[in-house]
Amino acid sequence: MLEFHKPFTVKDGEIYDRDGKYVKLWGVNYYTPFNHNYINLEEVGADHFRAIDRDIEHFKQIGVNFVRMHVYDREISDQEGHLVHNHRLQVMDYLLYRLEQEEIYLMMTPIVWFNSIELERNLNSNYAFWSINSCETFGFSNFYTAHEMIWNEDAIQAQETYLDEFFAHKNTYCNKRLYEFENIAIIEVNNEAIYPTA
Repeated sequence: MLEFHKPFTVKDGEIYDRDGKYVKLWGVNYYTPFNHNYINLEEVGADHFRAIDRDIEHFKQIGVNFVRMHVYDREISDQEGHLVHNHRLQVMDYLLYRLEQEEIYLMMTPIVWFNSIELERNLNSNYAFWSINSCETFGFSNFYTAHEMIWNEDAIQAQETYLDEFFAHKNTYCNKRLYEFENIAIIEVNNEAIYPTA
């Protein structure tokens, strides 16, 4: 049974759960399904799923009860924002499943906007012969600046498509949608959004 119960609220700079209990979480950023960490595990021939199991075992040993994960939307979406069902998404599903099993809370950011090492590596290796089709995924946020993600109508439509499909997605390992995970404590929709100032 999870120690704290959603929803969490903030009062005078402190977090409380729905029962009024003071929430104290200690955690780490964790990115095995995405970007550098995903690539690094591939490079050493490690199994992503076993790596997650091992890391969670270590988390439990040192008392980590909170994980923050940025979802690299460029690695699991297409130009229009449709969710791409690939190995990274499977690894993310497994991570969510295992974190809930071990009662570790999670903060997710579905749109991170940043480029990924996989896309950079593909661009560099193919250089003059590169095309969108050279990549397994070339997500919607590749086509808009961070500023445009807030006001550009096409960018907003792509984000809506992506978020609709992301939240409707059923986890491969437990058939739950995100809102059914008791351990997901925080959703930060767009990481470090840049808002117009004038």
